[in-house]
Parts: sequence; C-alpha cells; structure tokens
Amino acid sequence: ISMLTGAPFEELIGSKVPAVGEFTYYSAPAELLLALRTGKTDAFLNNSAIAALYVNKYKDIAQFPEPLKEAQFGVGFSKKYKKLAEWKKAFAARFTADGSANTNIDAGAVRDSAFFLATGGATKNDNAPLYSIIYLKNR
Repeated sequence: ISMLTGAPFEELIGSKVPAVGEFTYYSAPAELLLALRTGKTDAFLNNSAIAALYVNKYKDIAQFPEPLKEAQFGVGFSKKYKKLAEWKKAFAARFTADGSANTNIDAGAVRDSAFFLATGGATKNDNAPLYSIIYLKNR
C-alpha cells in the first residue's frame, strides 16, 4: 500500500488491512494514482474527497467502501497578516459535487476555521444540503 511521504498512517492501515506486505511512499497524489494505474502498487491511501474524484474520473479504480478515518480540512495563513485574520471570518464554501448520483456525501463547518467533507461508505447528508453555502462558525 502506498501513501504520501511523511504520512504517519501505517498503524491505521495495518489495523484495517492486517496483511500489508510493505508500504511505499510517493511525493504527490498524482504519483500515487500513476503507481496504482501502472501496477507499481496495489492500493494507496488518499483523503476520501480526492479518492472519490479519482473513482469518478477513472473507471478502472475503486474506493474502499468504508473510510479509514474522517478528515477535516482547514485554511492556513500567517498570523502576521492581521487583515487575513479578519478576512477569514467571512469565509464561506459552496458544497458542490459532480454530476454522478452520489448520496453518501456530507459537508459542514467545524470550529471557526475549518470545513469538513466526508464521502463514501455509510456517510449520510446530515449537515449541509448539496449546493448550499456553508459559513464558518465564529467563536
């Protein structure tokens, strides 16, 4: 199984897929996809949102049906730029998806500086309706 260099997920993967022969590492998500499609690796770890995009684009690959772990996505910026710190309070995101009939997708705001996106497996749309605007929560 392959993953991005520096990703500390060997133990997590081993707990879900105990018969892993070895781990290999790549520098970019595109390299992981190429390694899979050319047979250099049997599988790779990626966040569920990007994996779902790959599955929709490349019909020769599939995504493991259950997520290994839910992820959160945040916006990072330097604290030196006070205007950006104020600007981030106005952040909003439109929750969109491609044209495939995918009902196991959900998104929302977490804390005051992050959005989450979950796809696949038993995920249900419990937070934001598809195509709605999600605003960051302010503390």
